[in-house]
Amino acid sequence: MSLGDSDTIRIGHSIIVMGYPLGMGFLVGTGNISGSVDFGGGRTVFVIDAAVNPGNSGGPLLNDEGDVIGVVFGRADVPGIRVEGINFATPINTAKRELRLNVPTVHTLTLGHNSTVLSVVFSPDGRLLASGSVFWDSSTWRGEIKLWDVATGQEIRTISPSGSCTIEWGIAFSPNGQFLASGSGEGVVYLWEVATGREVRTLTTGNTFSVCWVAFSPDGRLLAAATATDDIKLWEVATGQEIRTLTGHTYGVHQVAFSPDGKFLASGAGDYTIKLWEVTTGKEVHTLSGHTGSVYSVAFSPDGKQLASGSWDETIKLWAVATGQEVCTLTGHTDQVNSVAYSPDGRLLASAGYMDHTIKLWNITALSG
Repeated sequence: MSLGDSDTIRIGHSIIVMGYPLGMGFLVGTGNISGSVDFGGGRTVFVIDAAVNPGNSGGPLLNDEGDVIGVVFGRADVPGIRVEGINFATPINTAKRELRLNVPTVHTLTLGHNSTVLSVVFSPDGRLLASGSVFWDSSTWRGEIKLWDVATGQEIRTISPSGSCTIEWGIAFSPNGQFLASGSGEGVVYLWEVATGREVRTLTTGNTFSVCWVAFSPDGRLLAAATATDDIKLWEVATGQEIRTLTGHTYGVHQVAFSPDGKFLASGAGDYTIKLWEVTTGKEVHTLSGHTGSVYSVAFSPDGKQLASGSWDETIKLWAVATGQEVCTLTGHTDQVNSVAYSPDGRLLASAGYMDHTIKLWNITALSG
């Protein structure tokens, strides 16, 4: 898969849309370029007639030769106008121009993946970087993980899960750096030994839906997985034994996060809620309601007293962990918030918008909860 030239695309061209519609497995859709829309500022986007469901947005738009010619999105905000019910794609040439940032590059890791890279994560000591990708292998989608030496930029090894549709959507290092966990598109979590690349074990969720996120507990004893179904799985890392299944959400779970002390697990889901769970018992402690869109990201503050959530409703909410009460709502993004993260000292919160192309830093020192 390579980048095509979107300037050569005309109305009527055949297109392919692929991705993970919310609550479904990996799907590929087809259609055509049906028009274009001028969003102002010299930005013209494709109008497409292929179906774009929640979860497809941000995925690649391909021509019939398999080249990436755009980035799909299913909703648009134009000043004073909200366009709904029409599907769009940003031409790849436009995306390349808009994403040119004046940031020094230490290494460009170009000799490894030949297709879409879905996730990257540093090892706890910062010496390694793991990246997960998906590629088409003659008749099926497969995934692979590559380990890189951060200091040199050299690839150390490639880890290739067995089976089809092994999309490496969520990957995480264990706190001691000895293991790497990866989620897949067929309801399986793989556990790898970092030093050798050896598969230690596979953990099954009991269904064939995508594993959207994986997280180790701070002590490395437990592994949690968020699935495109409504539940969360907890396993004991040393034995691979399933400890429990946390049920309560009514739509796909997007992300999970352990509190710094490991006592609580937070989950954000497509039912617009966040749930706080007591890890030792599996008891649901609080349901945090207030968002009007899917919750795609959750993060605990370093002291564990506060929780941040980012949502498709374009807002970030801060919550008091002890009471489950909302502390405040942060507004300013003009599209869905896909990621939130606290600074190590807890004074700042970073949030990443999706199609508004912004990262915002919030000073939250005056906020308590």
